[in-house]
Amino acid sequence: MSALRNRKNSRNIENSNTLLIAEVGCFVKAVPSAQAATEAVPVVELPRDELPESGSYMLYIVPVKSIPPREAAPVLAPFSKMPNSVVAVDSSGLLLLRDYSTNIRRMLQVLDRIEAGLEPPAPPARR
Repeated sequence: MSALRNRKNSRNIENSNTLLIAEVGCFVKAVPSAQAATEAVPVVELPRDELPESGSYMLYIVPVKSIPPREAAPVLAPFSKMPNSVVAVDSSGLLLLRDYSTNIRRMLQVLDRIEAGLEPPAPPARR
């Protein structure tokens, strides 16, 4: 986890269109981006404000308080880069966000606005 914190302001190559670089313990693993959904990625338990502004691929588990997770998931999905990266678990009141750190940070900002009853921002244009 300390490696993740130390990379907060570092230059990253993870956002390549063809490769995904995932930290697995003290090692890194490179896989085609198309296979990202089938790869084990680290579960990051840092506080929201400590998530790196980087392209680190991770799983972040978020409790949802004011609305059912199934209602938040389709609103957050357009902010993700990877397909099927927002999973709602209504029985536990959780959202599982599996994407690049920068995208997860953006999804958390949108979720905060939704839970505060504010209009969410428009999703970014698809590239």
